Amino acid sequence: MSEIVATIPDLHSVRPIIRSHHERWDGRGYPLGLKGQDIPLIARIIAVADTYDAITSDRPYRKAQPHSAALVEMQRVAGTQLDPNGVGAFCAVGEDEWMRIRQDVEKISLLEQEWGWTPPKRVFEQILEAASKQKQPISQPPAAPEPGAKVG
Repeated sequence: MSEIVATIPDLHSVRPIIRSHHERWDGRGYPLGLKGQDIPLIARIIAVADTYDAITSDRPYRKAQPHSAALVEMQRVAGTQLDPNGVGAFCAVGEDEWMRIRQDVEKISLLEQEWGWTPPKRVFEQILEAASKQKQPISQPPAAPEPGAKVG
């Protein structure tokens, strides 16, 4: 994946993050075998979030597990697979807040599928704010950017 990103100039800055998000806190990850604080912070955060998502999402081979089961498993692997500080911070956020965040992300994903493109984050924030004020579903996406136009 990081090789694909390397071909996109605007994404060069995230290549180390993508390359490192499968590293493990104990150094037994891949591709570089980085350990602990040597793993970029954002890659450690993504690893925690990715673990939570993997546990709490349906998979072809099993149903999604509840929030409480995800926390138990994440705490079990804190200090070996995952950054223990990242797991601690994640677990300190209440379940209601995580469910609200998940619902927002799912809404955004549905809009992306419907529209066929991904607007910049600031556009999503404006759309969600407007939709929450209107209390009705969003029916039309904003215009897609022209090819080659810089968005952000």
